[in-house]
Amino acid sequence: MSFGRFFIPLFFLLSFLLHLRKYHRIRLFKGARYIFIGLSYMIIHYYLIYPNHVKNTFLPSVIMLFGAYLYLSCYSMPRFKRLYLNTVYVMAIVSIIIWGLVMLNVFTPALQSYEGSGVYMFLFHNFGPSAEISRRLSGIYWEPGAYQVILNMTFLFYIDNFVNKQIDRSDWKKFGGILLAVLLTISTVAYLFLALLVAYWSLIKLKGKFSLTRLLAVGIVSVVAVIGIYNSTAVQGKMQEREQGYESSSYTIRANDNLALLMMISEKPMMGWGRDSQEYVKVGEQLGSISFSNGILSMIACLGIPFFFIWLFFLYGGVKRLYPCRNAIVLTLFIIFQNSFEDFWWLPVTYSFFFLTQNCQLFTREKT
Repeated sequence: MSFGRFFIPLFFLLSFLLHLRKYHRIRLFKGARYIFIGLSYMIIHYYLIYPNHVKNTFLPSVIMLFGAYLYLSCYSMPRFKRLYLNTVYVMAIVSIIIWGLVMLNVFTPALQSYEGSGVYMFLFHNFGPSAEISRRLSGIYWEPGAYQVILNMTFLFYIDNFVNKQIDRSDWKKFGGILLAVLLTISTVAYLFLALLVAYWSLIKLKGKFSLTRLLAVGIVSVVAVIGIYNSTAVQGKMQEREQGYESSSYTIRANDNLALLMMISEKPMMGWGRDSQEYVKVGEQLGSISFSNGILSMIACLGIPFFFIWLFFLYGGVKRLYPCRNAIVLTLFIIFQNSFEDFWWLPVTYSFFFLTQNCQLFTREKT
């Protein structure tokens, strides 16, 4: 049994049990529309138009959607952020410890077979499918780029707290541990996302307080950040791979994925090719795509432009609801930026912006 076949149903089951434990009557708030519209569209699209699929990806998508709703509707945004921070912090520390032990040759990951290729694994932690053990931190995820999404989303959830200086003293060590994990992923996207968040925070803090000293300080920090990112191991390594023409380099793979997906979208912009249908995978591979890594383009290529606008409309509405004092367009673009490098649009971490509210919208259990 693969990782997904076991943990996706487990996630749904635990979400359902949590929901039953906390509530017995549900007052459907606006989030219910996301389920019915999105799910109806996927069912019609998937079964009537593209019934032939390579992998059973429709059912996990439905389970994730319902599971996310059942779980997230049990918590308010402040409570969920606290749970998310604590969970990600523990995950980051554990992954750093295991990574350190492997790097020090205390333990050696085992090469395991996965979907026709080999992957180095140790205690459920991934150390890369390459010919040698990767020095980049992937945690329990399939690659460092996926892990950094989970890590960096912590900073996005707490952006209001950072702006308003409402971070508890005990939480700084947690953010420090998460930041260290982000740096160890050696992911260009991770570094760029952090830089964007810092730039956003700086612009908010400087709003209406412009002075020559502040502008000079921000300018110096920005230049140092750009130089640091450019000279980082992640960027330099990928530039060398590009110059040497490695076909398996991250840059080449993502470029081929994007070009193939754009061509697929141009051929079927409205209805797409189906969620991992046989036709979708076959045409994508013929056009040169390897991993379909761009989540946004993959969504459009699978389900069409109308579905993307449905998804975007509700995402923006959720961000605007959760961050009423911030620029919802900018924060929405941050989420789109992350999903442009990983296929996370259908996972609970993204659905959190759909279903969470500042105050829980359900009836609590009546006391007897």
